[in-house]
Amino acid sequence: ILFENAKCFEDRLHGYLVMIQSLLSFQKQGDAMKKIIFILEELGESISIDVDPNDVYAEVASTKSLLDGCSVDDVINGKRMTDNKLRWTLKFLILLCHVLYTVSNS
Repeated sequence: ILFENAKCFEDRLHGYLVMIQSLLSFQKQGDAMKKIIFILEELGESISIDVDPNDVYAEVASTKSLLDGCSVDDVINGKRMTDNKLRWTLKFLILLCHVLYTVSNS
């Protein structure tokens, strides 16, 4: 019913977030991961299963260099992100990280 009454894509994203949290509460990590990846693709992100460790290292190093010289207060009190699509993408990416971490420790 929630998805039928959704007026826009963002309304569906709220519903998907609740759905994924529900799946996780029932220990259905596989279903949750599939749904998260589907949503990320809808948001324009592609998840590759062929990851080169050197590429990961380069991305981490790049992010670290962007944060060099920033204090925790700078990050916390910085400008709020205004791009809603990017904010949703990050929410689902973080959720995927949590699921992958949980699965990798089981």
